[in-house]
Parts: sequence; C-alpha cells; structure tokens
Amino acid sequence: MCTASWWFAHDGSYELFFNRDEQKSRLEAESPRIFDLGAVRYIAPIDTNRGGTWIAVNEFGLSVCLVNHYPAGGVELTPATRRPPSRGQLILDCAVETNLGDVLRRIQKMDLSNFPPFHLLGLACGGEVIRLTWDGRVLQTAGEDVDAPLTSSSFETEAVVSSRARYFATLLASVVPGGRPPLEIFHDLHNPSLGAYSVLMNRSDACTVSQTRIRVTRVSVELDYRPIDWVRGWRALGKKLKLPLSQTVHLLSA
Repeated sequence: MCTASWWFAHDGSYELFFNRDEQKSRLEAESPRIFDLGAVRYIAPIDTNRGGTWIAVNEFGLSVCLVNHYPAGGVELTPATRRPPSRGQLILDCAVETNLGDVLRRIQKMDLSNFPPFHLLGLACGGEVIRLTWDGRVLQTAGEDVDAPLTSSSFETEAVVSSRARYFATLLASVVPGGRPPLEIFHDLHNPSLGAYSVLMNRSDACTVSQTRIRVTRVSVELDYRPIDWVRGWRALGKKLKLPLSQTVHLLSA
C-alpha cells in the first residue's frame, strides 16, 4: 500500500507527496527528526514497529521512499521471508547517499533475497528519477520512463493501481504544459464508497495513516509530515522540518 506523486519545476527543484497506508493495528509512527550522522544530514519519520522509515530527504536534495510491491502470482514464502528484515531500513541506508547513482549501486550490492517485494523511488535535483523494483527474485531498474504516480495496494492490486493512475491522468489533463499538477487534490481524494480505490483511503483493516510533503528549492529541503486520525476525523498539524541545501548542489537556471 501507499501512493507517491511528484513534480519538477523548470529549475530542477521539486515536490514529492506521499500517502502512507498501513494496517490499523500498527503503532503510530514517530514524528520526523533530523539525523546528523557526521556525513550527510537527512530528515525522516521512523516506523515504531520496525525501526525503519518509508521516506527521507537529505541535505543534497535527494529523496527516497518505498512502496510495498504485490507482484502478480504472489511470492513464495521461505523461512527467512516469513520473518523478513524491515524494508524501511533500505531507505535509511540510502538516505546518506548524495546522488541516485550511489543509491542504485548500494541496492545492487545488497542481498535482497530475504526482503519482501518493494518499489524504491529516488528523486534528485535537476529532474532525476529512479525506480528500483524488487519482485522477490529480480531487481529491475527504471529511469527516464518513470512517471507519477507510484502506488500499490494489497487489495485488488491491478484494479486499484489502474484506478488511481486514471485519476492522476485526469488531473494532469487540466494542467497547462509545464504547469504544476494539483498534487494536493490527488492525495486528498477520498470517497467512502470507494474504499481502497481512494488515494486517501480507509477500509476495515487498513487506512492512510499520514501524508508527507517534501519540497526541495534553491535554498533548502523541507519535509512536512501530517498524521491522520480517522476516529476524530481530523488531520493533525504535524511537524515541519527544514535543512539548508548543500552548496555543492546546483539547480538549473530559472
């Protein structure tokens, strides 16, 4: 589950929106904080259950996020994949890289055999995008042909993904060429009768638990995190954190 969408401006700055969907039995995540490990500073919330994260952005304007993957036919469970390592650790590992090439090389060097399937999305200043897909057997890489949105669902996977993609395409059709797509509208799509088909979804066993917005500009990187409380029917004020953009990052001329 989960949905990500993004947009690059003419100068190479960008925005990334992410709806995190989880089981209702899962503990509430820890609010984002700035991690400073001496090499690269980054911002990330933390999954309370497993200790990893699903999204992060660092001072070099590099963002990484992870969406669970549900390949057709499923995945054969082994003793290791019945108690797998956290996919969220992959995002923490990649958050210290300064470019997408190093993200790719880091993942390619890892033994992924014990990890359940996933899509890992990486964005960098200047319009760079990469998507790594692990189906439980093979790691596939996509670059120039990666289009928003990236989404998944454990319920009626193909139909839900297609439905959300059609809605996103409808929104794009209303935008002037080169204009900013209304990402907020897409991630706020909620219709109780649609259940899992909504981008902002709430079904009996799972729901969208938070929304994250990342903005990378000429001067800074910013992560805005907002938990969602379906019982009370409100979206918390959340937490916004900012880091200065490293001087080694050069965006395109306006």
